[in-house]
Amino acid sequence: MIRYSRSTILLLFLAGVAGFWTADPAAAASSTRKSGKSSKKSPTTETRKRAPDTDSPLADLRKQDELLAEREKSLQNEIATKKRQLAALSEPSTGTTAALPALTGRPGVTSGTLAAQRQAETDLTEQAAALDSAICALAFAHRVSANPGTAPTDALALYLAVHDAELIECQRAVIGDSIQRREAEHKTTDQEKAEADKQNRQATLQAKKLSAAIKQLEKDLDKTRSDRKACQSRIAQLEKTRKSAKKENSATDSGSRSLAANEKRATPTPSPTKPKPSPTPTPTPQPRAPLPPGLRDGTGLDLMVAEGTAVHAIEAGRVLHAGRFMGYGNLVIIEHAYGTLSLYGFLNQIRVATGTAVTRGQVIGLSGLIEDKDRPGLRFELRLLRDGQEVLIDPRSWLPAGADFQRRLLRGTD
Repeated sequence: MIRYSRSTILLLFLAGVAGFWTADPAAAASSTRKSGKSSKKSPTTETRKRAPDTDSPLADLRKQDELLAEREKSLQNEIATKKRQLAALSEPSTGTTAALPALTGRPGVTSGTLAAQRQAETDLTEQAAALDSAICALAFAHRVSANPGTAPTDALALYLAVHDAELIECQRAVIGDSIQRREAEHKTTDQEKAEADKQNRQATLQAKKLSAAIKQLEKDLDKTRSDRKACQSRIAQLEKTRKSAKKENSATDSGSRSLAANEKRATPTPSPTKPKPSPTPTPTPQPRAPLPPGLRDGTGLDLMVAEGTAVHAIEAGRVLHAGRFMGYGNLVIIEHAYGTLSLYGFLNQIRVATGTAVTRGQVIGLSGLIEDKDRPGLRFELRLLRDGQEVLIDPRSWLPAGADFQRRLLRGTD
């Protein structure tokens, strides 16, 4: 199995996205014929290396770096906002935790005070019952012995007993009112405590949710910073390559001019002759390198499936890229045998990581929304790396006979 480095794969893929491999060979040939005045080429010109076209990949990478920087700033602001909300929930002045002790320790509404008053009411009831019995006995005795010669002892005792009974009734009435008032206060306090406890539980639950959201945002921030660092590293590498190529071309041009000047001085200038007009040649496209036997050219395929459909690996291989990619949304690139790459674009979720091995039929993500068509679906491409070039191939010609690539993609089976 031929293995390419991850940076090589991404550079080639970026070049393919920017149209690096779609240049018109006929136009290039015509430009060469117009610029060339002689069929004789110097050895320096023949061995000169053309500088790689890195402007388009650099522009894409710089735009991606700007997007990553904006996302990093947005995540930082969101984390700061949620942390302020969490701190506000934890403050005693705004929370309900501080209200619970105040409600529990409020004077006059404790269970012990209410129980003591009820006991006092019971004691007064017993005393009133005893006095009622005494009053009845005294009244009966006074009625039986009532005559002018009877001593006033029984009448005085009866009067005092009735007075005591009236006093006890007054005390019972006062205590009964106090009990009713305190029971109402106790009920109100219980309701306030229940409401405060409910608010406290809600605040605790909200604080847990905020903490979980902050942790997830911090993970996303770490990944965004890592992606931006990798993007900046690729930008620096491409800029270094471009500077090196420009320096080499500058040296080559200097040598070519010196050699041409020497040849011009050594070669006598021929007499000017009027060139004969020649018909404009019809440009013919350069032949493309043939594909391996059995493979056919192909194009990218957009499968219109519902958002959230499971996407399976078309064949076993190794994940070269799993993440955001300019022009493809969430993209997964898998390297298979003999330099073949399968691409799964515009995913809603990615369920594999870069560098991991996958098996045929393994779920690698969920389909999302094709951005340039604004429709739910999946973009699938199959590419072949040969001699440092990417060639789009038809998945039907690559799979064995009887295999259906759509069933493999959407069901994981043939």
